[in-house]
Amino acid sequence: MVSSNTPTLPLRERRTLRTKTEIQRCALELFVAQGFEETTVAQVAAMAEVSAMTVFRHFPTKEDLVISDDFDDSLATRIREARSERDLMRRIAGVLLSSLTATNQAERRLLYVRIDLAMRTPALRARRYENLHRSQEVIAESIAGSNHVARFRAAVAAGACLSAISTAMFQWAADGGKGDMVAMVRRAFVSIGINLDRSEGR
Repeated sequence: MVSSNTPTLPLRERRTLRTKTEIQRCALELFVAQGFEETTVAQVAAMAEVSAMTVFRHFPTKEDLVISDDFDDSLATRIREARSERDLMRRIAGVLLSSLTATNQAERRLLYVRIDLAMRTPALRARRYENLHRSQEVIAESIAGSNHVARFRAAVAAGACLSAISTAMFQWAADGGKGDMVAMVRRAFVSIGINLDRSEGR
């Protein structure tokens, strides 16, 4: 979910971000109430009090209204800043877990809504897997750049970590989003041999 909590941005960019956030909030509300397929972009635009053209400017496809977020941008920065001396998979898992740990209750609720919609909507499931592949590429590039050998190794490690966290998140959503999301993700990482201590993933 896009966030409007960015006071350091110029006023125009803050307004644009607020508009984008409101459009996505309205879309999710309508999708939950009416169903993804049954809701039109025109209805989303009307509820957000913008034009359909404005909706498409921020979200090129209807699926983007659910799937789109700024996760990959922040992920790339966190990966580059993470301690490089760590074991590769531990380094990636720690960054992924810290991204989740930083979310507040409202953000986790929105995350649950998005995952739940994706699980119940074939078109969204397909886009979610595309997004996972893109995240894998972002991680690999952030770690290895253009070094093909190192990038392959990083992509394999990223794929394993993303698969674990995705499985945990889908299970969390299947349980109604009521369990301990972070604990479930930690258990998923343990299942692939990554036992993060409490100081990691913060």
